[in-house]
Amino acid sequence: MVVTKQKYRRYLEDEYAEMIGDEGELGWFGWSIIGLFLFIIVICAIPFVASVIHFYVN
Repeated sequence: MVVTKQKYRRYLEDEYAEMIGDEGELGWFGWSIIGLFLFIIVICAIPFVASVIHFYVN
């Protein structure tokens, strides 16, 4: 089953209509989830980047 962006967005709008703002922008719920994902990605990426830099420096 192919899930297009529009279908997925429509599904999200149906599921989280009360959490998404009136104009369709993300509400506090959406931004908090995005911020959490970015925070986790950054925390996971720091040691990896540091090890790569350390590997190339030596």
